[in-house]
Amino acid sequence: DYKGALEALNDAEQAADGEPQNLAEISYQRGNLYFPLGDIEACLASHQAALDHARGAGLPGLEARAYGGMGDAWYMRGRTGTAFEAFDRCIELAGERDDSWLRASYLCMRGVARFNDLVGS
Repeated sequence: DYKGALEALNDAEQAADGEPQNLAEISYQRGNLYFPLGDIEACLASHQAALDHARGAGLPGLEARAYGGMGDAWYMRGRTGTAFEAFDRCIELAGERDDSWLRASYLCMRGVARFNDLVGS
């Protein structure tokens, strides 16, 4: 139930009391909910908010995840160059943090996106 999940995140945001780490996580999850709903504008805005909160709090792991979400959204919008830049930043930050799962996920996503870009040319 996406509507219920978004409402729960709104409640969590109110309870977060301005804590940047919590706001980054809430914004990231909100972006993840908007993506399958096809609301790419809200997805991008949510992931941008997650990125801003993560940067402000010095949380490179959340920053990497936000870049990944933004890359997915940009790709869905057909902005492959911008998507590749976001994927690359996600991969770079994940590598710096030894987050092999996130790094592998976005190496794969970047490869699939590149393949689709070449095939569609």
